[in-house]
Amino acid sequence: MSDHPPDLPPQPGGRALQITVALAILALAALLFSQTFAEISAFAQSSQGRGPFFYPRFLMAGIAVLALTMALRPAFSDEVRPKGAGRRRLIGLITALVAYALGLAYLGFLISSLLFACLTPLFLGYRRPVVIPLVAVAFSVSVWWLFESVFLIILPRSAWFSGF
Repeated sequence: MSDHPPDLPPQPGGRALQITVALAILALAALLFSQTFAEISAFAQSSQGRGPFFYPRFLMAGIAVLALTMALRPAFSDEVRPKGAGRRRLIGLITALVAYALGLAYLGFLISSLLFACLTPLFLGYRRPVVIPLVAVAFSVSVWWLFESVFLIILPRSAWFSGF
């Protein structure tokens, strides 16, 4: 007897496919990470590993950690969801992402990231109104500070607010 609910057919090899994709992403991240140590310009050497030349290494390390997490996490549960719930979430997330990309030009990075970080958990089903804005502010300000101060990458600024 199968552990799957009767209205959801079992997906053979689903977990193996997830692990294979995660390991492929990990291998690609390792390859791209190794390529960041190729010929380094004088600007990168003078910044002592910080600045825009450091960012790809940081990004590839983050992708590798996420790929490992994906490979090592337990399999998804067989939770029954309402029909079309995933599609509505996907359309909402894509719409929010497009609005975020357009908002970068008008609102700047900090304000548009704050709005995006407040909306995204709602599309994913998270409904704790006290936690969402706190995490959104912490995330947006942290990423903004990291890029501006550590990576020395200038992010889009708002046309209306000079500091953001």
